[in-house]
Amino acid sequence: MWCCLQALMIAVTQHWGANGFQEHCSHMQQVYQHRANMMHTAAAKVCCTITCNRCMLTLLFAFAMAATAIAGKAII
Repeated sequence: MWCCLQALMIAVTQHWGANGFQEHCSHMQQVYQHRANMMHTAAAKVCCTITCNRCMLTLLFAFAMAATAIAGKAII
């Protein structure tokens, strides 16, 4: 398995170069930060504390909605 992963990483870095790979990582960091912000905003609208069960369920639902929004598919 590691050989396949190493081969994939070598192919990606040869194709993109080091700067292209860094740009991709930065872009993905922004995408995941946006998802986290969406989840936090959704949870904050429901409850003032993140530790209650209602907020935890809302947070899970918000995560599912954010993931499907980015993928462009509806889950409901």
